[in-house]
Amino acid sequence: MRRLLQPWTTAEILVVATMGIAIGLIWVPWTWFYQATAAVLGPWAAHFVGGFWLIGGVITPYIVRKPGAALLGELIAALAEMPLTPWGAIVLIAGLIEGGACELFFLATGYRRFSLPWLMGAAAFGGLAFSLLYLYPIQGWGRLAIEAQVLYTLMRMAGAAILAGGGAKLIADALVPTGVLDAFPIARERRPEI
Repeated sequence: MRRLLQPWTTAEILVVATMGIAIGLIWVPWTWFYQATAAVLGPWAAHFVGGFWLIGGVITPYIVRKPGAALLGELIAALAEMPLTPWGAIVLIAGLIEGGACELFFLATGYRRFSLPWLMGAAAFGGLAFSLLYLYPIQGWGRLAIEAQVLYTLMRMAGAAILAGGGAKLIADALVPTGVLDAFPIARERRPEI
């Protein structure tokens, strides 16, 4: 518990901000990929692809392991994406919902579990929250047939688990050997005991 109450360091803030900005900039071309997927394969596939938008809420707590990392990572990414995509300021609401849901998932274990299934679960939970708290009230999902609602929600959750949860693990684990994350728990836990 004491570890969770420690203030953030400058290095932690900088890494979360940098990761958030980088992710937000990656989301810009992802927006066009999402649109193309919707046009070619339909909305079910687009909702799977849309799961990638949760990576900011998974990768930052995986690296930093502090309260607020999921929410901050997702919101900074949304801020970076906002002026460069057609979505506009509404992405801040999406970031708040997705980051907040991921935050709750990590909070459930006191920021101690970061296995691949746990990262995927956090992302899937964020995808579920996005579907229920954003797509229903803002995009009117309640007007869709129940089968479409269930399919789209499951596709969003699956896409989030695989693309955001699995992607966060792959990217962060690939960064560890470079040494840029040596000051963070993700790297410290892999060091051999001397």
